[in-house]
Amino acid sequence: MKILSEPNDSWDYLCRKNNNLFHSTGWQQSLNFAFPSETLYVLNDEEENSIAITIFKAGPFRIGYVGFPVGGAISGVHFSETEFRELLSLDFPTRLDFLRIPVSPFMTTMSLNLSYSKTYETAIIDLQEWDKARLSKSVRSSIRRAEKSGIKVIDIGDDDARILYKLYCDTVKRHHGALRYNEKYFHRLAQLSLKIENMRIMVAMYEGIIIGFIIVVLNNNTAYYLHGAIEQEYKRFCASDLLLYAAIQWAKSAKMDVFNLMTSPVDQPTLVRYKEKWKGITRIHKTYEMDIMPLNSKLFRIIMPAYKSIASILSR
Repeated sequence: MKILSEPNDSWDYLCRKNNNLFHSTGWQQSLNFAFPSETLYVLNDEEENSIAITIFKAGPFRIGYVGFPVGGAISGVHFSETEFRELLSLDFPTRLDFLRIPVSPFMTTMSLNLSYSKTYETAIIDLQEWDKARLSKSVRSSIRRAEKSGIKVIDIGDDDARILYKLYCDTVKRHHGALRYNEKYFHRLAQLSLKIENMRIMVAMYEGIIIGFIIVVLNNNTAYYLHGAIEQEYKRFCASDLLLYAAIQWAKSAKMDVFNLMTSPVDQPTLVRYKEKWKGITRIHKTYEMDIMPLNSKLFRIIMPAYKSIASILSR
């Protein structure tokens, strides 16, 4: 095992072979363009089980994420705890304070002897057997209402990314959340979606206006609902249901096994219930933390709760 500042010649070939976007150089370069971040490429002895670590800067701290945002290796499997421990013995070409390791319960039953935070993760695990007829009457009615209202679902390009960002901001602020993504990020995702086949940005159009969007990525054998938002003024048209239905249909036609609706904060049970209406099941998602620079990691954990409290107050 070795750590590289740049990917080797076979890296993107392995990503394409395994239908993996999140470890690819295209995805990593998009993150590094949009945020103060950089990427380390950990080349495993078995190359298809290699990982990309995106290092994000939070003030003076440097936090690494394995396969941001979903974890796993290029092949979809996870590093063992022994392999993660081996990382500690290697020379890092850049400073890294600690590593965050997302472990989806829909990818593996693996557990690590590390501290972790937990959220709820919901996924449709039998996607090829999924059918709209299995949904509740209320969900089917919402889809029909959206279709009858004249809403059209289409793909978009870079020119409309600023609208996506505004919808995202409005949604986060409405729920008193923290803005984690910037406008450059949405522009890069829009640009990337025009170049590859395993990511789509679908928007709901009503009378020539974008009133909502959904971003879906196909990665290994799973479709991931990455981002989505709806203009509140048009919420009555149920465009979010039509967008999600279109995304699930696309993922199913692409022969994915799972449609992952991603994680929900533990204090948002209504969001979990909404996802479960689509025949998703919910399990506990764990994000483990491994200290690389223990003193810096400890200081970060002392400072961050106070910072989040202040940010939450200011956002209201």
